[in-house]
Amino acid sequence: MFKLLKRTRALAAGRIPASVKMGQWTEIHPSASIGERVRLGKWSSVGPGSDIAEDCIFGDWAKVGSRVTLGRGVRLGSHTIIQDDVSVPAGTVFEDHDLVTPDGVIANRTGGSITSLFYGIYQITTVSGVYLVREEAYDRSVLEDFQWGRSDDLEDCRVPRLPATQEEREMMLRDAEAACRRARFRVVAQEDDGVSPDM
Repeated sequence: MFKLLKRTRALAAGRIPASVKMGQWTEIHPSASIGERVRLGKWSSVGPGSDIAEDCIFGDWAKVGSRVTLGRGVRLGSHTIIQDDVSVPAGTVFEDHDLVTPDGVIANRTGGSITSLFYGIYQITTVSGVYLVREEAYDRSVLEDFQWGRSDDLEDCRVPRLPATQEEREMMLRDAEAACRRARFRVVAQEDDGVSPDM
């Protein structure tokens, strides 16, 4: 039996108060400022130039961009992402999977995903929906940019539900390919090999 070692990437060594609690794989940029009694969940991160006031709580995988200011006692749910240059008033509480922008909050935009490849089509399943993207057009940055709110291109590849019949699968894949083209993804035309996609 082996032990899983706790690992914290606290780049701002010496600038973090002793009262701060950090989870595994926490990342804090050296230029960030962290207040007393802050709790940072596993895999959470604080970007360059951000100022986190005392008593803030980060859920697991919560991420704060650059030059973000969090007032005292702000709570970030699991997978919450705060975009660059956002100021959050003291005592604000965000739900899990919230994307916080300078213009407001988009619910259920962020979080973990399951990506599966079926006969040249990536099926990306997230809390915000299911998306179908041709293998040639897929890049991990597409999903990351979507979750951070830097791009809405993935939205054009959303499917309302998973197909139940073979006919629905074929029609949905044709629709997904057309949507990906509209979203300016680079789609390479493939010759028909006689194999129908099976989801």
